[in-house]
Amino acid sequence: MSQRVISLRCLPVVGAFAAAVGVSAVADAKPRRSLASRVERVTLQTASGQALSVLACAPEAVGSAPVVMYHHGIMVEHAGDERAAERGYDVAEFAAAFCDAGFVALAPIRPAGSVGEDGIVEAGLDYLRAQPVVDPARLFLVGFSRGGLFALDGAIRHPGAVAGLVLMSPAPGTGAFSWDALATNDHLQRLTMPVLVTLGAEEENPEIVRNVTQLVDELRALGAPVTARLDYPGDHRWFHQVRAAYWEDLVAFLHETANVQ
Repeated sequence: MSQRVISLRCLPVVGAFAAAVGVSAVADAKPRRSLASRVERVTLQTASGQALSVLACAPEAVGSAPVVMYHHGIMVEHAGDERAAERGYDVAEFAAAFCDAGFVALAPIRPAGSVGEDGIVEAGLDYLRAQPVVDPARLFLVGFSRGGLFALDGAIRHPGAVAGLVLMSPAPGTGAFSWDALATNDHLQRLTMPVLVTLGAEEENPEIVRNVTQLVDELRALGAPVTARLDYPGDHRWFHQVRAAYWEDLVAFLHETANVQ
């Protein structure tokens, strides 16, 4: 995995990030490890000057491609992406799998304790908007567990910039950066984009189950275009891997919303 340092104050055109890679559907329970080898590591700077490590991958040149920004779960905050991969949660494989589905993929690797005010979503958005291979009108935020808070917060802050939102077993969070603080009625009214919500039938955290169920009910009451599948055959960590049981639904949602043929 190559590494480059990029400042958003003077952002060059992506080089190897837009290099040739194949585009195909992911049908196996998990993408081959070799797929992740074409994911690059770049370093961005947030508006506050914080260095932000990001995993990036782009499909073979196909014009302006749709984009997914994937926000990982808390294991990666504590262990780092490489050690988390050794434990079975490989963010690079998610980036490669989105790339295989025809999307430019960006996965910020958050430092422990990060919150929405740190500008992580904004740094990613600025970076993506500057890339010639990106269609900024087809940008999706996908978040798992604590990453779901970042995806939700990004969609609330930038509803006009987000074409679709995917929340996978979003975590409760704590304090000012928590589910209760973010998922207010006023905030949810800003979610006019299509939303996909996923949950495992064996989710062990009753607070997550309650929050997700309530979210779906509230979005439907608001008339928002929400799709929910809350009975996948697994627990919270089941979503640590790309599995056909949910991945096909997720990609179908992205393709339909992005109008990918």
